[in-house]
Amino acid sequence: MFQNAIIYLFFISQFASAFCQSKSLHRIHFKDKDLSPFSIEKSSEFLSQQALNRRAKYKIEIDLYDLPISKTYLDSIKKTGVEIISSSKWLNTIIIATEDSLALSKISNYSFVEDSKSLGKSTKRSKTENKLEFSQDYNLDELSRFYSNKDYGYSHNQIKMLNGDYLHQIGYKGKGLKIAILDAGFYRANSLAAFSQLFLNEQILGTKNFVNQTDVYQNNSHGMNVLSVIGGNLKEKLIGTAPEASFWLIQSEDVDYEYIAEEDFWVAAAEFADSVGVDIIQSSLGYTTFDNSEQNHSYQDLNGNTTIAAKGANIAAKKGILVICSAGNSGASPWKYIGTPADADNVLAIGAVNADSSYANFSSVGFTNTLKIKPNITAQGRSCIVAASQGGIQKASGTSFSAPIISGLAACLWQAFPEKTNMEIFEVIEQSASRYENPDNLLGFGLPNFYNAYRKLIQNKDYSLNESLEIFPNPFSNEINIFIQCALEEEIEFELFDFLGKSSFIKKISLLEKDSKILNINDLDYLDSGLYFLKIKAFGKTFTHKMVKHTTF
Repeated sequence: MFQNAIIYLFFISQFASAFCQSKSLHRIHFKDKDLSPFSIEKSSEFLSQQALNRRAKYKIEIDLYDLPISKTYLDSIKKTGVEIISSSKWLNTIIIATEDSLALSKISNYSFVEDSKSLGKSTKRSKTENKLEFSQDYNLDELSRFYSNKDYGYSHNQIKMLNGDYLHQIGYKGKGLKIAILDAGFYRANSLAAFSQLFLNEQILGTKNFVNQTDVYQNNSHGMNVLSVIGGNLKEKLIGTAPEASFWLIQSEDVDYEYIAEEDFWVAAAEFADSVGVDIIQSSLGYTTFDNSEQNHSYQDLNGNTTIAAKGANIAAKKGILVICSAGNSGASPWKYIGTPADADNVLAIGAVNADSSYANFSSVGFTNTLKIKPNITAQGRSCIVAASQGGIQKASGTSFSAPIISGLAACLWQAFPEKTNMEIFEVIEQSASRYENPDNLLGFGLPNFYNAYRKLIQNKDYSLNESLEIFPNPFSNEINIFIQCALEEEIEFELFDFLGKSSFIKKISLLEKDSKILNINDLDYLDSGLYFLKIKAFGKTFTHKMVKHTTF
């Protein structure tokens, strides 16, 4: 995927994939899911508990997409002697490898086969064909202007420009959120210091390779770089945007070939991510042109719902997953446009800016047609700080890194509002962005502001003080203690009055965000025993609590 910047980082692949395509590939599309022992009514027989939990939480209906491919159909395919490479229940397709024309003819004539499409072979590209730009260790003197925060080190700028540090300061660092990274390999991530906390705290939930049987930690380092942007932790050097999130590390990309079946691998990986209950899919992969030019996508294909990858990404979003993808690095090339699945209707496509927030000229050009803006938003993509495979940090550029910056901060925002759906988080991030009223095809809606996104969600929340308020003792005699926690900067007024409406006192306090205080109101011996009401005004609302005064002896 390097040839057309499909993995959106410009660097040399050091570790070749073990997958070697010796046979022609074909995509088989089935007409239906008949002759299956499974039914939507008994979903626990084919969906994992994690997948069921997400559907229940967000009231997502279980539908035909969830049903497995008919085993009867698969058995019939296997009996022809072909090899099944990949499958997708969402698309009801499989990828087979064979050179047997008779087997292909037999499969095409099966009554349950909708169509069979040849995907051809790929020729292994030479390393010199890879697009190269920068991926070297930083000179620390060169980076002095970025080093403005001892907590974030050199990664401060890429987080601060989006006000992502605000979410961290109020306690949201992605804890409880599961992120699947679909990439090309995670070389040495299991041994580098930048990830030691993730393994120590059991935040790496597992790995999966859809390309071959090799260990993802032995393969390409691109996914490791991406992971570091979200979950990395090197004191005074690099802090990820969601250092407390949990991760599935999934390889769906074959760096030595560029063939359209990789879109099928991507969809299979997304289905797996759904099955293990992830909240966010982070993908710095994209597809435009291939080793076989007959498979190339046209600009017209990138309409949000035509390519295999776009279809899979849209279904993943319908299953409650927030899908975030790199827009691409083709801005300065003859092609120039974004890739797929970034074009998908329900994908948050991320473009790139320079460290000073100006447009990075390599960032792929999107569009503002069909009532859709692409890229959706942007983040720093040039001179990002990532972990280096030899240890320490390095600089790297590409929308490969602007996307995970957003993925991590989206996890932090979602942690603060777990009741929100994936698309509600998607929309509020867009709405917080700098160019929301004036988007274009280079920056989309611009740079999101996660402070504004948080404020918008908390202000729109049906906020109840009852969730963060304790009043004691009740009944009371000579004092009332009020313990209150506040999610917003707010002035709060307290008034005590009797059942006739006569006020006994009014008190006001100011609280900062994530602040808590105990307000002590004493010397209440003068009040007669009986029923009182404590009225609290906050967040534009009034809350009233019954209080009972009794006389002590």
